[in-house]
Amino acid sequence: MPLADALVAACALVTITGVLVSPEMAVLALAPTAAITVLRRPVIAGASAVALVAVIGARITQRQVAGRFPANAAWPGLWEKLHGPGLLVVTLLVAATLVDRRGQPDG
Repeated sequence: MPLADALVAACALVTITGVLVSPEMAVLALAPTAAITVLRRPVIAGASAVALVAVIGARITQRQVAGRFPANAAWPGLWEKLHGPGLLVVTLLVAATLVDRRGQPDG
């Protein structure tokens, strides 16, 4: 994949995250951004999104098992700290799909 395509995905990831989520999450987005740029694989953003969803799910499960929170309308409010990382998942998926790969040979 051309470096320009990888840079588009990487820059979009950090910019979108910084503007729409938070500057703190944009700093966290620098790790997959560096990998996307060096390896020239925007799919790394998608793989990072899957890994982050697994971590978020594990954290929710761990807290729910330990705290036994009741199922009521306040339950989503217990996970406010996970809102930023959840939005980072969305921006990672956007970055992974920005580059049009049609017509490019596999490999």
